[in-house]
Amino acid sequence: MRGSTKLLLAAAVAAAVAFAPRAEAQATKTGTFVVSSTVAKACSTVTATDVDLGVYDPTGTGDKSGTSTISVKCVKGTDYTIGLTSAHSWSLKGPGASDLIAYKIYQPGGVIDWTANALAVAAVTNSSAINYTATVKATQGQDVSVGAYSDTVTVTVTY
Repeated sequence: MRGSTKLLLAAAVAAAVAFAPRAEAQATKTGTFVVSSTVAKACSTVTATDVDLGVYDPTGTGDKSGTSTISVKCVKGTDYTIGLTSAHSWSLKGPGASDLIAYKIYQPGGVIDWTANALAVAAVTNSSAINYTATVKATQGQDVSVGAYSDTVTVTVTY
């Protein structure tokens, strides 16, 4: 009986092996993909404060001056220029057609005439707002009438 048990056991193992799922080597393949984005040059904020030159004296001498803070916020790495344009050709317009008080605006440092030259800014090193001081000067002694005078200056950032 011992022999037939062994034979039955051998037959059972052989049947189990014959009908068992075969463990075959599996092959794999891989692929890759890239995740990317582009950061574009951009400026999101341009603000400027008003300038009040106070009381102008047509009989006086010297300059009336004041400052405006121009604030520009651009994406890190953006280079840009800041240009200024005047509604009245760099003159404060008064009550009469010939009532004009000429003035100039100077870039930070007070030497370069901003009314004639845009301010070039190299690529900024961070995305925080940067402030620029514009100095406005009108020479007293221009022959004008009594009244209120103003001009509108447009700040244009080109990037």
